[in-house]
Amino acid sequence: MDACKAISLFNIHSNRHGAASLALKLGQSLQKCAQIIVSQAIENQDKDLQVKVEEFIKLLEINWTEEIASNALKTLHEGKRNTSHKMLPLADNVKSLTDYLKKMAEENTYKSLISSTEKNAVKKYWVELSEIVLAQTILFNRRRAGNVSKMTIEKYTNTHKADIDDTITNSLTDLEKAVQDLD
Repeated sequence: MDACKAISLFNIHSNRHGAASLALKLGQSLQKCAQIIVSQAIENQDKDLQVKVEEFIKLLEINWTEEIASNALKTLHEGKRNTSHKMLPLADNVKSLTDYLKKMAEENTYKSLISSTEKNAVKKYWVELSEIVLAQTILFNRRRAGNVSKMTIEKYTNTHKADIDDTITNSLTDLEKAVQDLD
């Protein structure tokens, strides 16, 4: 157990592994090696070795889960949750980009209607318009609802609600602000 903790960079203060997946793989490898030894002991009819290794496997199963696997799984789970918290763009920047894309879409639509007699120009504007729509779609789908559903209560209570409210409020239209004030 101590060797695995050392190899997987276990921190006794935080009860977390530096290389959690390595700790889990070491447990699986130890168990597989022990099973191979049991198999060889059976083939060689070495009952003494077979009993000792089977007892080792039982101890490994009992102690491994508590001492290594549970902390390694917690470390992996927290690591997955933390990697999804990347820097997000400011709401003002997103709003500016949205406004710019909307303006460009309107301009390209207008240009394609005006130059409807020129086939190459219309094609050019429609290609640009499709790229703008793609950018708008990517911008719209930038966050998944699943990220919010996995948020812990602790993370929710530790957020700065005033900052979020100001940021969101500044990005709302006048109509949306009026609806917000009704609540």
